[in-house]
Amino acid sequence: MTKLSAVSRQLSVLTSRLRAHAAPALKDRTERGLARPSGRVRWLTADGAERDDPDVLLDGAFLRQLETLRFSAPRAATAGLAGEHASRRKAHSVEFADHRHYAPGDDFRLIDWNVYARLGELCLKLTEARENLAVHVLLDCSASMDWGRPNKLLYAKRVAAALGTLALASYDTVHLGAFSDDVLAVFPPLRGRGAVSALLGHLRGLVPGATTDLARAVASYCGRPGHTGVALLLTDFLVSSGHAEALGYLARSGLHTTALHIVDAQEERPPLDGLLELRDRETGELVKVGITPDLLRHYDAHFRAWTGEIESACRARRAHYVRVSTAVAPRTLVLDTLRREGVLQ
Repeated sequence: MTKLSAVSRQLSVLTSRLRAHAAPALKDRTERGLARPSGRVRWLTADGAERDDPDVLLDGAFLRQLETLRFSAPRAATAGLAGEHASRRKAHSVEFADHRHYAPGDDFRLIDWNVYARLGELCLKLTEARENLAVHVLLDCSASMDWGRPNKLLYAKRVAAALGTLALASYDTVHLGAFSDDVLAVFPPLRGRGAVSALLGHLRGLVPGATTDLARAVASYCGRPGHTGVALLLTDFLVSSGHAEALGYLARSGLHTTALHIVDAQEERPPLDGLLELRDRETGELVKVGITPDLLRHYDAHFRAWTGEIESACRARRAHYVRVSTAVAPRTLVLDTLRREGVLQ
């Protein structure tokens, strides 16, 4: 027997929800091994071994690239504070928006005299206001996230750091929340480039929690006042139920949600074989299972069905679903994938 001391809940969750109609062999829980490090911040120890520094969430070159991006936010998501996003309101600025006919009491300074010269009509030149966007970063800190190479929680922290920094560079307001079976922490809102160090400090201080209750945690977070803007949900979705309810809470709160589904490369294709003893990462339950090629084929089919179910739940609630492999560097995810997906521009 081989005993794995650090396993996530991937197959345990899938097989528990599929037991009613799966083959008998699928009633046992299987798990994945360890992925090769990829897309990490690395340094060398005295003996030359490669290590991953968990305190390094951003590097300078990446930080400069983030300042060229911003969120592709719907106009309805912006708030009243000055910022970098187009607003439905019209206000004094240099960006032309529309014309309307002059009415008694309007400001003469807004009359477009070029229109009057051509058409003989008094029209006001309206310009576009620029408003602030509230960005809610919701980070899953459950025990199942504290696994893998690179560690899924550390990877999610680095993605959250990049997206939060991007928002702060655009003078948007960042709301950071962490959860597992309930909300673990909600930090005060951050705004402005000077708040980047505070954001990174908050993220570094987050530690893994216990089990995952996604619906309860999101409901608790959405029960707080003042939720407008966009939500970035970073989670591995390793829950037996409740992901659809959680997405529903976000939608009813008026948040435009992007779900970043954090997946370790070997959750997709577990490199396991033989007789194993597997321990559930969150509950500690021990299961003995025999891994066969047939079982792995069943797992592959059900893994694809499971991720498809989550994507469908997102689509039904107008949330943007992005499956994120930790084999992809955070820099590539942000600069390439999220721009291609339309989350950033």
